[in-house]
Amino acid sequence: MKHFDLNKKQQKVMLIIVFALGCLTLLLPYMDLTGSEFQKVMTGGSGSIGKALSAVMPQLGNIEIPETIIRMAGWEQIKMVIQTSFAMKWLILILLLVPVILNIAGIVLTAAEKIGYKKLIFIPAVNIILYLILFYEMPEVITSIVQNTVADELSSSGIIGGSILSSAADSEIFSTFLRNIVGQLRVPLAGYGLWAAVGCQAVIVIIIVLGIVRRKTMMEGSVEAGELLGIKGSVMDMEFPMEGEEVIVIGRNPASCHIILEEEEISKVHCKVSFDEKICQYRLIDCSSSGCFLAGGTRLPLGEEVIIKPGTEVYLGGREVAFRLK
Repeated sequence: MKHFDLNKKQQKVMLIIVFALGCLTLLLPYMDLTGSEFQKVMTGGSGSIGKALSAVMPQLGNIEIPETIIRMAGWEQIKMVIQTSFAMKWLILILLLVPVILNIAGIVLTAAEKIGYKKLIFIPAVNIILYLILFYEMPEVITSIVQNTVADELSSSGIIGGSILSSAADSEIFSTFLRNIVGQLRVPLAGYGLWAAVGCQAVIVIIIVLGIVRRKTMMEGSVEAGELLGIKGSVMDMEFPMEGEEVIVIGRNPASCHIILEEEEISKVHCKVSFDEKICQYRLIDCSSSGCFLAGGTRLPLGEEVIIKPGTEVYLGGREVAFRLK
């Protein structure tokens, strides 16, 4: 089919592809911090801790900072979080796993066409919110993991005073110190995989909105019920109202046609016309040997259903008969 349905099919394919890409972003780095980014943030930090670090960093010039400090894909984050026991474990798992589940649901619902595409917009909306929460909570996650890891290592190290050091590492002061440092690294710490995931959801919103706008544009000036008006030939000035979505058959054969024409170039069954109330447009199938034509001379494809806007004039055969689709 042409026009609306063809574009709807394209919209369906595009939504499935982007939903799938949203799942695949788990293979990309969700956390990706380079040494140069770390040094840049530390030497230009804000606040009392940031100023203290700015003063210390130049003195650490001889210490080699690795180019890649951390690079972790989304699925690696899930694996890491599952293995930890910190308090925010379930929150982070929800923030990482729910978008994947919703993307899979989006693929299934789009493919099955169970609900209108307009209703699917809740999926990218929820996912974007979850990704932004994940971005906001990232410093808290890193702080908790580092604090717990350091405390556990010190506690089990066997070092004299290890338990005291462990308590210090587990203290609110150390937690605040870490949180301030990691908080300044929030933006550079977010890998391109996380932004790609957000981008996929934004693209889904754009596709859905474009579909809504296009449908609204097509509906402008449309009518609620179909009617054919004869404007040329033996049906001149005759009106043929259409009930619901009934199919009107036009041709010379009285036994099979609703509108019977007398002109010689008209086939026994020339064409079939119906009005689609859902999209407020006409559907026409040319069944003739002499053709159906638009006002500009374009011949409609034989045997193929075509979507036609209200107000269009259609000429039959040798253009001796014409209808306006009101």
